[in-house]
Amino acid sequence: MAHDQFTRGMAIGMIRCGRSCASVAEELQLSRVVVWRWWCRWKAEGDVKKKKGSGRPRKSAGRTDARLVLAAKRNRFVSVPKLVVHWKSASNIDCSVRTAYRRLREAGIQSRRPAVLIPLSFEHRRRRVAWCDAHRSWNDHHWQKVLWTDESRFTLDFNDGRVRVHRLPGERFAPCCIKEHDRYGGGSVMLWGGIWHGGRTTAVIIKGTLTGERYLNEIVLPVVAPVVRVEDLVFQDDNARPHRSSAVIATVRRLNIQTLDWPARSPDLSPIEQVWDELGRRVRDRYSLPPVSLKILSERLTEQWLLLETSFIQKLCESMPSRITECIGARGGHTRY
Repeated sequence: MAHDQFTRGMAIGMIRCGRSCASVAEELQLSRVVVWRWWCRWKAEGDVKKKKGSGRPRKSAGRTDARLVLAAKRNRFVSVPKLVVHWKSASNIDCSVRTAYRRLREAGIQSRRPAVLIPLSFEHRRRRVAWCDAHRSWNDHHWQKVLWTDESRFTLDFNDGRVRVHRLPGERFAPCCIKEHDRYGGGSVMLWGGIWHGGRTTAVIIKGTLTGERYLNEIVLPVVAPVVRVEDLVFQDDNARPHRSSAVIATVRRLNIQTLDWPARSPDLSPIEQVWDELGRRVRDRYSLPPVSLKILSERLTEQWLLLETSFIQKLCESMPSRITECIGARGGHTRY
């Protein structure tokens, strides 16, 4: 542990006034050995200043490092080697890429995978803020009466890019270090579901392409309409093309189903989005072997859908005021949800 010059001088002064090394070390909360060595050096050399290290001197510091940090903050997606090229020319120094990495780590800047979200235009942001303003006054009772619905696709051959391998230099293409993955293989399953503060609908496995007619006959009429009628809920779905077909809109109006208008490109405002993330984790982590067929994947999705805790669903539904506040604070931009 390094000690400043003031602490060293104070310890020597106390000893010269008649104090013992042990009492000085106890008062200053230092090691007795450290204080004793300072005193021995003072008697031998008359000085306890910290000696200059024998290592290689630092090539950059202060404003020079600040230029690199500022460049990294202004160009978030530019690689460090490219930043080093401009850093060298601007600061007139000769530093390696590894040095640049160390300087950035010292400033708390590290390389991470970016969050990939959908693009939002100015009009999208404006409508998101307008929707949040219109529903800011809703209380818990209003949000508890909303049926949040959506569909999500789950792939059989799942790879989220988080897999790591421990290998030695030169073993990158060794058979034991290769993770095989077919980008377009394996197939997928589309699952539709709905949640509200008091429960969930039955899960519907959608085989093939979801059209407006299928959405009406397989989901809206047999699942949504009875739940909305019995539980007295407000029906919410996004603006996907099958959801907004003329037949679906006409049927919903004919059945007097109250709907919740929805701004485009706003999955972060819907609590059910976190349900899909949770289902994906459970399907991967709660079974000893991965699914080997679409039938097994469908069975596991349906099983885990039924095992979702009510407290988990309620917590998601109760997050709506926070989602709205955060969206308004971001001026309609992306939120952490």
